Amino acid sequence: MADSDSLKVPFSRPSISKEEETAVLDVLRSGWLTTGKQALAFEKEFSYYMNKVDDSVIAARKAAGLSAKDVISLAVNSATSGMVLAMEACGVKPGTAVITTPYTFVSTAACAKHLGADVLFADIESGSYSIDAGKVEKLLAADDKKKIVAVVPVHIAGNVCDMERLVKLAHKYNVKVIEDAAHAFPSLTKLGYAGTICDAGVFFVLRHKDDNNRGRRNGMRPRPRAGQAHDGYENARNGQNHLGQVHKPASQLGIRHRGFGLEIQFAGPAGRNRPGSIGARERIL
Repeated sequence: MADSDSLKVPFSRPSISKEEETAVLDVLRSGWLTTGKQALAFEKEFSYYMNKVDDSVIAARKAAGLSAKDVISLAVNSATSGMVLAMEACGVKPGTAVITTPYTFVSTAACAKHLGADVLFADIESGSYSIDAGKVEKLLAADDKKKIVAVVPVHIAGNVCDMERLVKLAHKYNVKVIEDAAHAFPSLTKLGYAGTICDAGVFFVLRHKDDNNRGRRNGMRPRPRAGQAHDGYENARNGQNHLGQVHKPASQLGIRHRGFGLEIQFAGPAGRNRPGSIGARERIL
């Protein structure tokens, strides 16, 4: 029987092999520390995994009035960045409001405030840590001015919220649902993986949140960044060197959200496939 000490997973001590060191050097020598071909490869791998569902899931999604289109992933640098992008894509802006749970990390609500929206809290169910869909409906029904544009359920510790009921509410009140799936990769439901069920999902894969792989809370949706020419962005994602690139001036304020190639190496095959590896990696640079 294994000694109990040998089964402990350290919270902060990194475990790095030669394979991972080589992978990091590949990124450093590529000329692209962010956004390049390593990020693109990780996005494709992540999407492939999240799209591996059987026919019963596709049938259940169609029956619930949900899209059966493939998941598209975008690696960004943090949980907060992913949520800001997802909210912005779903119409969160000044003059609007978002419903979420108070039982979550502060950035779930702070992202809505960053975008100028109001935040309304629906408490958790009495028997779980999941947002109470009944309390969500009360807030939606009381929204006479139709300010609420999105609901953000948070899947705590792999326990998926009542997504079937939330989907029905979203359709009834014409709001978006953005899943905070930081704790829920890869929780599978009959409607698909948590984080892929509704309009947008945001992930964060870290040792104290799950035991799979580290990367980021990867918000998902490719688009050119403000201040960077579209051709430069495409070259970056194809792994081409940026030297001599001409960038367009930024026309609006923004936040850097792009995914880091170095971090992604610890989330991808280099950090996941070797024997004994958790794959999850803290930022170690």
